[in-house]
Parts: sequence; structure tokens; C-alpha cells
Amino acid sequence: MKTRIIRMVTSDNLRLDGLLYEPEIKTNKVIIHVHGTSSDFYRTEYIETMSEEFTKAGYAFLTFNNRGSGLEYSFKRVVDRKIGKSIPIGSRNEIFEDCEIDIQTAIDFGKNMGFTEIILQGHSYGCNKVIWYALEKDFKGEIILLAPVDVKRADSKTKRKARNDENMDMFRYRDKVVSPRFANISGNILIEIGTDDKYIPHNNVQECIDYLAKAFSNAKVTGHIIENANHNYHGYENELVRNIVGWLKD
Repeated sequence: MKTRIIRMVTSDNLRLDGLLYEPEIKTNKVIIHVHGTSSDFYRTEYIETMSEEFTKAGYAFLTFNNRGSGLEYSFKRVVDRKIGKSIPIGSRNEIFEDCEIDIQTAIDFGKNMGFTEIILQGHSYGCNKVIWYALEKDFKGEIILLAPVDVKRADSKTKRKARNDENMDMFRYRDKVVSPRFANISGNILIEIGTDDKYIPHNNVQECIDYLAKAFSNAKVTGHIIENANHNYHGYENELVRNIVGWLKD
């Protein structure tokens, strides 16, 4: 496995840092990971397992900071390749719809690296971002959703911002409302949810997966329930990644 630090610059001049893991044998396939609220590209323990197992399976793995990293993470501005004054953004200040810029930056980076098969993977609030991007950009690749949350129920202390709150309010477990736009997503979607995920507001996790399968009516949806796993899959990283790799290879 080859590992490199990456620095990407968005169309609005923010530098996004991350890591790119590549298998020893060159591949055209990359999994791009979009982290959740206040997280980052390296902190969650499953990242290490993913980097090892994805590259063994012949996939590159790109994990990067989006502008929701940390609470008020300071992002460097880069103009004409010169670093300027940093801007505090993070989960307290990010605007949801700007996730489209971050994900596009990562995809463009991947394409410039020679990757032609792009898989988008989101975790928690990152799932909302991945689906928003897919809807706005008519993304046709495979999608992996890890612990997708109902943002109105997940954590009332998190004051998320959006230009339109409806845009980020996607996974409506609380009332089973389905956005008609979800039918525009086709292709393959994988959903992984743990039974001890405190941010999933149902005792019956299968109901959540059934709801998502119905919501993505024109996609082929596969759902796995990981018994006893929490929101970050602590202690169940191997099972999580085995599920993902098995699905990718199926």
C-alpha cells in the first residue's frame, strides 16, 4: 500500500487536506470518503481498516477534510498557489450546500490522478452530503452510506446551517417522509447501520433500512445490520469493512 498526503484547493480557494491510499498495483477505482459532523479525515478508527482492506481489494481510498471538520477548523486560503489568511469554518459555520464544492474538488482530484471509477462513501452527516451531491450532479457511481442520520432527531445540540433546511433534512426516519427527488438516484447503494447507534431513532433498525430501500426506489439497495455496533462501529470495524468489500466485489 502506498500512502500520500494530499492538498486540494476548492473553487472558492479553500485548501482541503487528506490522505490517499493506493494499492501496489495501479488501479482506476477509488473510494472517496466524506466524514460526518466535526470529524476529520483520520480520526475514526475504521479509516485504518478501510485503508488496508480497500487497497488489498484493488481500490484506492481517498479520505479528506471537508469544511465541516472540527468545530471551527481554520482552513487555509490558497490564491495563485500562495497561502493566505485562514478562515474558521468547521461544523459551527459550514453551510450544508457548500458540501457540493468539497466533494467536486475530491472527485476532480481523483480524475486528475487517473481514477475513472468513483465510489462515494459518506458517514453520518456525510451521508446527507453525498446524497445531496448525487442529486445535484446526477452522480451515477456506486454509493456507500454509513450510519445515515435524521438530522432533526440525531442531536438537537448541533446547530447545522443551510441555505434551505429542507436540503439537508433527507433521512426522515421520524415520519417516514420520502423526498421525490430520491427516485432520481439509480445504480447501487449500500447501507450499514449498527444496532447500538444512538443517532438512529428507532429500536428496529430494519425499519430504517426498509424505509431507505423504499426511498431509493430506482436504485439497487443493499442493507446490513451490524449487531451491537455503535455510530462509529467501534470494535466492529472488521465486520463493517468486510461487508463493504463483499458488496463491491459482488
